[in-house]
Amino acid sequence: MSKQSAFTPQPLQEAPLLTNPGLLDQLGLPPKVVRFLRKNQRKAWIVTGCAVVLITAVSLYGSYTTYRDGKAASALTEAMKAADETKPELLKKVADDYGSTAAGMWAKIEIAQLALAQGDADKAIADLQAVRKSTAKDNPLMPLLLFQLAGLHENKNDQEQALALYVELSRFEGFEAVAYEALGRIYELQNNKDKAVEMYQKYLATGGEEEAPLGAPPAADPDREMIQARLNALRE
Repeated sequence: MSKQSAFTPQPLQEAPLLTNPGLLDQLGLPPKVVRFLRKNQRKAWIVTGCAVVLITAVSLYGSYTTYRDGKAASALTEAMKAADETKPELLKKVADDYGSTAAGMWAKIEIAQLALAQGDADKAIADLQAVRKSTAKDNPLMPLLLFQLAGLHENKNDQEQALALYVELSRFEGFEAVAYEALGRIYELQNNKDKAVEMYQKYLATGGEEEAPLGAPPAADPDREMIQARLNALRE
């Protein structure tokens, strides 16, 4: 019988994933759990590996997002400081390169403001409308976009579009009063007295009066007094 040499090929044996057979027993796990883990240990390791890969990917994506947001903010700052001749081009580059970031969104709004400053209200409306479509409804920027768009449509005498935007604006907390006042104003221009009265009543119901110091008379609110005067005139 020939002796085996150290160089004689040996059949490969798969090493067990759990090298210590008593490890699971030492953990104090129920016997059924121990048997299940020993039977399915390969699947368990695969699931664990996938979880580690997923966590790593999420972490790397978060780091990339933070880095990209920083680059976008720096680019927007440079564009805002640029001379008037180059500012539009630089803002457009920020909007194109970082459109999904907060800085990219703000660059688009600045482009609309430049168009408005040049008297191109139609372009300003189109630019702001594009930003609105890509903005989540719970974004704090949304009511500001609605307010400006509504005002631009009102200035163009596009009253129906302005009404729709002001109605949407009235659903945002903190913007109810300004929306109701604008709605009342437009309905009054349309000689729709019933709706104008309704909106002015809603405006007055929002409150808005600041608490006066103890012993002092309530502070006058010119805006509320003006709305009350309009309401009284409509009721006559």
